[in-house]
Amino acid sequence: MLYLLTFMWAFSRVPLPPWKVMGGGLAILLPAVLLSLGIISANRAGFGILLHLLTFFVVALGCRGRLAQERPPARYLTEFYLWLSLGGVLGGMFAAIIAPVLFRVILEYPLMLILSAGLILWKKVDPDPQEQWRDLQIPFVLGGAVCTLIGVDRWLGKGWDTLNVSALLGFGVLIYFAFSSRLLRFTVGLGMLFCAGLLLEHTERPILAMERNFFGVARVVDDATRQYRLLIHGTTIHGAQSLDPARRREPLSYYSISSPIGQLFSTLDTPQSGRRVAVVGLGTGSLACYSRPEQHWTFYEIDPAIVRLAQDPRYFTFLRDCVPQADIILGDARLSLAAAPAEYYDLIVLDAYSSDAIPVHLLTREALAVYLAKLTEHGIMAFHISNVFFDLASVIGNLAHDASLTALLQSDTAISEAEQKQGKYPSIWVVVARHAEDLLPLKKDGRWKELLPAPELSVWTDNFSNVLDVLRRRRFL
Repeated sequence: MLYLLTFMWAFSRVPLPPWKVMGGGLAILLPAVLLSLGIISANRAGFGILLHLLTFFVVALGCRGRLAQERPPARYLTEFYLWLSLGGVLGGMFAAIIAPVLFRVILEYPLMLILSAGLILWKKVDPDPQEQWRDLQIPFVLGGAVCTLIGVDRWLGKGWDTLNVSALLGFGVLIYFAFSSRLLRFTVGLGMLFCAGLLLEHTERPILAMERNFFGVARVVDDATRQYRLLIHGTTIHGAQSLDPARRREPLSYYSISSPIGQLFSTLDTPQSGRRVAVVGLGTGSLACYSRPEQHWTFYEIDPAIVRLAQDPRYFTFLRDCVPQADIILGDARLSLAAAPAEYYDLIVLDAYSSDAIPVHLLTREALAVYLAKLTEHGIMAFHISNVFFDLASVIGNLAHDASLTALLQSDTAISEAEQKQGKYPSIWVVVARHAEDLLPLKKDGRWKELLPAPELSVWTDNFSNVLDVLRRRRFL
């Protein structure tokens, strides 16, 4: 909406805000956004979203205002709009195809913000060579000092978090008050600010491995206590493994023995519970250590980087130690499951809903029909729906009611400090079956509650879904 609004405004007869006003807005917003990339946590996501959207609006309006201001006479407008469209195509190709190859992290976004300052605020001036040199020298020296402070902290292991963040914030304020009047100094200062913020982020968790592709950035890091190894994709932790050799085969994080999924595997110890198990979403492969010798496991994963990291014994050993014979099918889980034999799996675990961008096509009436077609008559489906931003229980409740299925929910979010130290994370799980008696062992456990439908929400289909209905508004706004 903002994208289209800036286009209409820039090329309409409604006058744009003065360049001085837009420049002043950018001088405030750009340092704030670059600081937020390394400092604002998911718990303050609402503020971050508003900040990024406001900055996007001002940047887009400024860039389009420049285009509209410099557009040629009417006889050249066809060529002008052709080049404008071509630029959009090339920009999309760069973001989707080229940037994941060039950059190991999401660099194109902050680089675009920094360059936008120069493009929008650029003026045809001939500065004094000495002043131009100072414009390069001053931000490099000050920004380098902040980077050095953060680097020394990392080398000494002092943990000066407050001091580092204060230095970063002070540098950002300095950029606004002292650098914003000089374009080159301001732009270089923004670049140094981003470098310092990036260094601060990596100081908190030294990165052991990193891969980036179309699906985002996957990182392997050790936690602050150096007891657990984590797999992080974007901002979401997708699993953990203990660095203690005695606990290497123990499922942790959302999959610990006392978690809802642990209860499922320990309680439903019957032939119907699963000779054949399918898991959608590989993560670190933690669930593999619930396998039994007579079972056959199949993992469905769309991201090849996740597969490589989970199979590399330098980082994680769940797959090697617990189910070395497991099949791993790479590709979209819904399409891949559609190719499986009918009524083949006794248990299907769907663990693809914890990230910031949920795969809606795996939560529709049509998707559920695919899962049911591959599930045995007395088979069970388990949905892992822990999510910072979305409350998906009502979605699955409506789908289960629509298909005349039985569903149970457990919200295992009251985790004690002792459990946290042992590597357990809060989690929310839903189990679904055709027949209520197949879930009877769990239903007798008071921790599991019947999941009822939400009449105020529509059943999600391939033609209709609305993630705004399930936003955890109170939690992150």
